[in-house]
Amino acid sequence: MELIIRWISGNYIELLGAILGIVYIFFSIRQSILTWPVGLLTSVLYVWVFLVSKLYADMGLQMYYVVISIYGWYEWLRGNQSNHSEPLKISRLSLKLGLRLVGISILIFLLIWYILTNYTDSQVPKADALATALSIVATWMLARKILEQWLVWIFVDAFSMGLFIYKGLLPTVILFAVYTVMAYIGYLEWKKDLVEETTEVNFNKQIRIVVTGPESTGKTTLAKQLAEFYHGQYIQEYAREYIEKLPHPYTYEDVEDIAKAQVKQFQETQSSLDRVFIFDTWLIITKVWFDWVFGKTPLWIEGQIRGCPMELFLLCEPDLPWEADRVRENGGENRVKLFMQYRKELVHYGFNFVEISGTGDERLTNAIAAINNVCELTKTLG
Repeated sequence: MELIIRWISGNYIELLGAILGIVYIFFSIRQSILTWPVGLLTSVLYVWVFLVSKLYADMGLQMYYVVISIYGWYEWLRGNQSNHSEPLKISRLSLKLGLRLVGISILIFLLIWYILTNYTDSQVPKADALATALSIVATWMLARKILEQWLVWIFVDAFSMGLFIYKGLLPTVILFAVYTVMAYIGYLEWKKDLVEETTEVNFNKQIRIVVTGPESTGKTTLAKQLAEFYHGQYIQEYAREYIEKLPHPYTYEDVEDIAKAQVKQFQETQSSLDRVFIFDTWLIITKVWFDWVFGKTPLWIEGQIRGCPMELFLLCEPDLPWEADRVRENGGENRVKLFMQYRKELVHYGFNFVEISGTGDERLTNAIAAINNVCELTKTLG
C-alpha cells in the first residue's frame, strides 16, 4: 500500500492526465462540447509529462492541442454552417480532402523527423514524428467532425503503445490501450449517428433535384441511387432514350422535341403525390446542347428554365473514366469545357448547385450531404 501511495505521489501528474484523457475520449464519442475544455486541461498536464520523458515531438503536439482545442470548441459551438442553431454534423472524408491530408501528414512527418534527428536527443525520432504527424491531422479532423478521424486514432493509439512501452511510461501504455478500444467504439458510434442523421431528413414540401454534368460522369447511377435512398421518384433521362431510337443523326428539331418533353416531365411532378423527385439531367443541359452543336437556342427555352424552379442542381465533375458508347460524343477535353459551361449557366440563372466529385460510395455520400443541407435551409426559412 505504501509503495502504491509513493508511486502515485511521484506520478500524479501523469496519472491525472491519463484519467482526463479517458474522459476526453468519452466526451468525443458522445459528441459533447465538454470534449474541448477537458482536452485543453489534459494537454497542459502532458506538456510536463513528455518534457520530462524527452518526447519532444509529443510535447510539441500537446502545445498544438491547446490551439486546436480552442478551434474545435469554436467550431462545435458555431454549429452547422447552413444553420448555426443546429450542432455541427458528422461528415465523411472525401477523396480530395483525404489526399490533401495524406500530403500534409507526410510533410509534417518529414519536418518533425528532421528536427528531432538534428536538434534533440530523442531516441525514437521516426516513431515519435509519425505519431505526432498523424495525431495533428486526426485532431483537426475531430474538430471538423469527420468520421474517419477515428480510424487514424486507432492506428496512432496502437502504434503509440509500443513507443511508450519502450520509454517505460506504463500508466500511459494502459491509457493508450484504452484509447485504442475507445477509438474503435467511437468509430462505430459515429458511423451509426451519421446514418441516423442522414436518414432523418424531413421533406416538408416537394423537392426537385437535378443531377447534371458532362457525359460519362455517373449521372444516371447517382440519380437512381438518390431516388432509392430518399424513396423518391426517379425522372429518367429523356434525351438518351430518344436519340437511341432515331433512325438518323439528330437534328435541331429533334433536340427541341427533347426539350419539350423535359418541360412536360417537370409539369407531371407538380400533380404527383410524391415528395422527392430526382431528375437525370434536365432542360438546362439541353440549352447548352443547343449552343454547343447548333450555335442557337429556341427562344421559348429561356422562360421555361426560369419558370421551372429546382431546389438543387448536383453538377457532376468529370473525374470518372470515360466510357464510350454510340450516343456519347464529347469525351476528352470537351468534358471539361462542357462542365465549365454548365457551371456558367447555373451561375447565370442563379440556381443553387453543388459540384459533386468522388467515386463509388463517396460520390453518393457527397450528394446526400448536399441535399440534406438544402433541406435544413428549407426548414430554417420555412
